[in-house]
Amino acid sequence: MQRIFAGLSDVTLPESRSPLGEDAELERIYGYLISPKLLAYAPAPPGQHNPAPWSAVDGGDGIEFHVQLMVQNAESDEAARDSVWCIAALFRLAKYPFLLAPVIADQPLVAPSTSSANGTPVIRTFETQRRIFTSPTGKVVCMSREDIDWVGRHWRRCQALFKGHPKFAAVFRAFDMATVSGRSVPSLLPIWTGLETLFSFSRGEVRFRSAAFISTYLEPPGPTRLELYRRILKLYNERSAAAHGPEKVDLGSLTESYVLLRNALVKIVDSGNLPTQDALEKDLFEPSAS
Repeated sequence: MQRIFAGLSDVTLPESRSPLGEDAELERIYGYLISPKLLAYAPAPPGQHNPAPWSAVDGGDGIEFHVQLMVQNAESDEAARDSVWCIAALFRLAKYPFLLAPVIADQPLVAPSTSSANGTPVIRTFETQRRIFTSPTGKVVCMSREDIDWVGRHWRRCQALFKGHPKFAAVFRAFDMATVSGRSVPSLLPIWTGLETLFSFSRGEVRFRSAAFISTYLEPPGPTRLELYRRILKLYNERSAAAHGPEKVDLGSLTESYVLLRNALVKIVDSGNLPTQDALEKDLFEPSAS
């Protein structure tokens, strides 16, 4: 069984350690992934690096992290990486859309010791592209115990949903990738593709059907449902414009669409079930029966 370690950026913990169920744990640490840019002046020999001298170039980047995630009992190296992504994505879904897992390793992310019996650690980059969202304070955010417990309760359930419902897995991954920085027009399309995948059950009229089912799923009967329904119709127009034109999408429309899909995914993860046409139609036309 595999064990993997990952750094989590832009967040810290309320205590030194926090369990995430039986097979995962968070720990407060410090690391800084440095990504300098260097200029070489000679070609690299086959199978080797470019020879010195090198010069430093402006424009390097770095990602600081204050939390280590440990996942154990994974069936394979790929399954371990998938678990790291699932947990990081659930934290982004919960309340920390700016969080990254910049590095993964086969050993704890601590300063290497010459006396270590485990040999040299294998450390790889994992998530290094920034997100369109940033920390609301511009500083490291302390995660709440409530959010940590929520991820701890649900990450295994989420993985089971991925295995049982490939459609949900595709939507969740597309949603998570939609907030990578620099993709505002393309980002809106996978978000709405995800909403349509979850809430359009036929090839008939999509705009009104999707708006009706999404608002029904997210709001109880009454004025708030009607208000959300009308807002979704307007957001769908933004989606159509993004699909048929090169113009830049308004960040507000992207954020509202993101929140729609985010709230639907949270409800699916909480319940462990995907919305069905039969249940949504009953709630839409017979709200007292649901």
